[in-house]
Amino acid sequence: MLLVSLEDVKAFVEKNDTSHDYLIGMIIEYVSSRVEAFLNRSLTKEYRTKVFDIVDKKRRYFLTSYPIDSSANITVTLDENVQTIDSDYYVWFDEGVVEFDFFPTYLEPKQLEITWLGGYDVVTTTIAGTVKNIIEDIPDAIKFAVLLQSAFVYRNRTNIGVTSVTLPNGSINGIYFGDLLPEVKSILHMYRKPAGD
Repeated sequence: MLLVSLEDVKAFVEKNDTSHDYLIGMIIEYVSSRVEAFLNRSLTKEYRTKVFDIVDKKRRYFLTSYPIDSSANITVTLDENVQTIDSDYYVWFDEGVVEFDFFPTYLEPKQLEITWLGGYDVVTTTIAGTVKNIIEDIPDAIKFAVLLQSAFVYRNRTNIGVTSVTLPNGSINGIYFGDLLPEVKSILHMYRKPAGD
């Protein structure tokens, strides 16, 4: 799954010819996968079902894919009883949270089941003759983070694993790009699903 287009990255790195299209496409795929993993959620829109254990004193349950499509049905079943939206529970559609109006008490494991449609719409695109899926409506900040990281990897692809460079006027340390750039992480933190929820 791609989070930005080939054309976006080529414009960002000021690349006008097609000689590196396949390489840039691979980089976009790698970076998109890393960003989705960092966000700790699935970005592709589809129906999902998640089963939770009921924990005492917990009213909020975080879903693994959002935003939640408010025009689609969401089903919340607690101990085999279907709950009523805006009465038994409320939905934070953009944050992917189901919040109960009460504290569900512990029953048995896997007694809460939620089915919803969440994530972003997908379209197809072609990169170097290969058909790929691209998410078209992610927030601009996430796109920018993917552009930054993709451009960094593309421009530094010949320095893989280098941790320092000696120059005539001194040396530079820390040119390792096995992780996301600090500014990329800073942007993505706003959209990250809390760990452990």
